[in-house]
Amino acid sequence: MEYGRTFNFNKPHLRYNPLKEEYVLVCANRLKRPWQGGDEKLLDRSEATYDKNCYMCPTNKRANGKINPAYKNVYIFDNDYPALLSENTEDYIEDPKWKEAKNVRGFCRVLCYTPLHNETMGKMKIEDIKLVVDAWQEQINELESVDFIKYVQIFENRGGVGNSNPHPHCQIWAVDFIPDDLTKETNGQKKYFTNNKRCLLCDIVKDELIEIERIVFENESWLILVPFWAVWPYETIVIPKQHISHLSGADNKSKLDLSEALKMLISTYDALFDVIMPLSFGIHYVPKGYDGMHESWHLHIHFNPLLLRSKSVRKFMAGFEMFAVPQRDITAEDAAKKLKEIIENIK
Repeated sequence: MEYGRTFNFNKPHLRYNPLKEEYVLVCANRLKRPWQGGDEKLLDRSEATYDKNCYMCPTNKRANGKINPAYKNVYIFDNDYPALLSENTEDYIEDPKWKEAKNVRGFCRVLCYTPLHNETMGKMKIEDIKLVVDAWQEQINELESVDFIKYVQIFENRGGVGNSNPHPHCQIWAVDFIPDDLTKETNGQKKYFTNNKRCLLCDIVKDELIEIERIVFENESWLILVPFWAVWPYETIVIPKQHISHLSGADNKSKLDLSEALKMLISTYDALFDVIMPLSFGIHYVPKGYDGMHESWHLHIHFNPLLLRSKSVRKFMAGFEMFAVPQRDITAEDAAKKLKEIIENIK
């Protein structure tokens, strides 16, 4: 890889993330160091398709006493213990020096992918995953129609990381403010578009299709790659090849191809260390009200898996990473190569 001059990516170096205008420190040599740190004890995955004690399984009683229907595919309900409330009290405090706090409003929902308790998206049929993608699209459109909602964040925590229930599901939080990550990505894409008159992620897709080495999987509509600036060891970003700024812009073909890409990625993550990969993913799209940003804003999905070198060694953001800048122990190119090898075997 040459950009005007030879660069040794195996030596410690900084990589720039134009999406957030941040840096990550890459120290590929650190993965060779002996490991005498802690080992993760991941949650055991049930082999049962139904768990009588699960709050999300069909016909079971939830914590608030409500009974789940005998659902057959996607099931959506309001979170029984929501982090956000829709009431508007309009309370706030503001100190002219530094102190400020204000109430927020919003909705929290849970979306079960399937009635099968032991299922994963990597094992689901593509047409069943498509029902999930359809539901994402519908939920965003519905919640954005509420006048005070400014952004709908769809995300999943899986593998015992941040999730209180192993039943396959994601969460939907609709909020009355623009989250900081979205503000950063809006500014980064706007800056690139202003300077180049082109979309940042469109250019990334074009360049990555030429370089190939960070691409993990592609189909007609979507590209999965380990981003050049990846922070987590096997982090990926899922990007539509055609310019789409909002999930509502994805047509039926695009959603079906996305379903295939999601199935391949999750099954690859689970095969990487032969364990249900603990990870978080989130969908990012142009926020509501940013009508002038559709040319520069490009829809994408972030996947941040948390394991580093085995199923018992997790990556933590600690020390230098907490107080200075994120750091990774494996290059994006090596991570992509390993994931690509697995996905080829799955195919």
